[in-house]
Amino acid sequence: MLEQVDADKSMEWLGATNAETPKRLTHSELYNEVYVDTLSAINSKDKLLEISIIGDLVYTLKKNAVHPRDLYQRTSLIDFKSSDPKWQTVLDIDEMSKQVNVN
Repeated sequence: MLEQVDADKSMEWLGATNAETPKRLTHSELYNEVYVDTLSAINSKDKLLEISIIGDLVYTLKKNAVHPRDLYQRTSLIDFKSSDPKWQTVLDIDEMSKQVNVN
């Protein structure tokens, strides 16, 4: 049946299966706890840094109230492990947008 994913029979099965999922999940206490925690994390203004390590440098793309479009920064791996890393701006996307008149 699912070999023809766009066939009416497949789509009917998918619709029926998808309709059951919220019914089963929303009655679980664990689901409700995870849902509230996840929603809180998504809507929080405080975000964990997303980092990339390239060689001995740590890069981060940071978004906040001052930099709503993002700020790309880097520091050394040794400095990153310190209590107060010194970040160097690689690309300030907000500033660049102002310079080229892009909203």
